[in-house]
Amino acid sequence: MALLERLAEAGATGTRRFDGSFEPDPTALRPIWTALVLTT
Repeated sequence: MALLERLAEAGATGTRRFDGSFEPDPTALRPIWTALVLTT
């Protein structure tokens, strides 16, 4: 469950553009996603 929570947090990491849209940070998501795939 901890990996799923970390995956959700990483998906919410990012910045807002000047027009208000959200741009996710792919470098935050990649290591968590890899760890999740390797453990399942």
